[in-house]
Order: sequence, then structure tokens, then C-alpha cells
Amino acid sequence: MAALIGLLVDFDVGGQWAFDHAPSCAHWVADRADCELATVREWLRIGHALLVVDEVARRFADGRLSYTKVRFLTRVADGDNQHELCALAARFPAARLPVELA
Repeated sequence: MAALIGLLVDFDVGGQWAFDHAPSCAHWVADRADCELATVREWLRIGHALLVVDEVARRFADGRLSYTKVRFLTRVADGDNQHELCALAARFPAARLPVELA
């Protein structure tokens, strides 16, 4: 999943999707992958957020963080708190992570 999200961000930034006159990268991918537009938008949101939180991205890429945890962490992590949040994510299951962070 980490690899797919990384490729999607590269594709988005590269702008190749615009050659097909798609309104956005998310629209282009959703049409070709036969999935919901909201799903692709979420993948792209996560991917762009991972560009800022490199520790979260590393742990996602090497399998130490699940997609579910990364989806949540990319909403709250920044360059300053990402290491602390990754440590918490390692200690708790994905379903409990929002509660533990609250």
C-alpha cells in the first residue's frame, strides 16, 4: 500500500493525468482503477502528508505501521510530533490509537 500511495503522489505531481483531460489525478485514477473517488482522494491526501512526516513514511514503507494507523497519523502528525506519535502507534492497536492520543 505504501508503494502504491507513493506512486500515486508521483503521478499527481507529474501531472500526466491531465493529458487525458481528467479534472484531477483522483478522477483519473478512480476511473481506471474502478474505485471510489473518495478512496483515491484519501490515498492522495495520505501520500502528500507523508512527504512532510518522513518517520511515519519510513515506518509505513517498511511495514512497521499499518495503513489504518498511517491514515490516522497523517491527520495529526507533523515534523515535531511524528516520532512521539509513531512510538504510541507501535504500542497500541489501530482501533485504540485515536482514544490513546486523545
